[in-house]
Amino acid sequence: FPSHDTNTIVDEEIEFRAESYEKVKVIAGEFETIRVVATGTIKAKLEKGDIYNGTFKMTTWFGVANNRLALIKREYKNSFKQAFSQELEKISKISN
Repeated sequence: FPSHDTNTIVDEEIEFRAESYEKVKVIAGEFETIRVVATGTIKAKLEKGDIYNGTFKMTTWFGVANNRLALIKREYKNSFKQAFSQELEKISKISN
């Protein structure tokens, strides 16, 4: 979001939907996942008076790695032309 202003007021409305089971391949390997899509609106008012209204979509694939729920992959984009993605790159061993 285009602000580092500490007095920014942000209001977000978000809807989450679990959409499907999918096999996803990332750097760390291939995983059975569930795809969860979040869509929403962003309304922000900066201290200096600028107002931003927009939308976003974030798709996240959750799976199991080392017998634990893990974020396998995520894609995000919004109407402010900002986007990012991330994926699981390696699985660390868990000691008992």
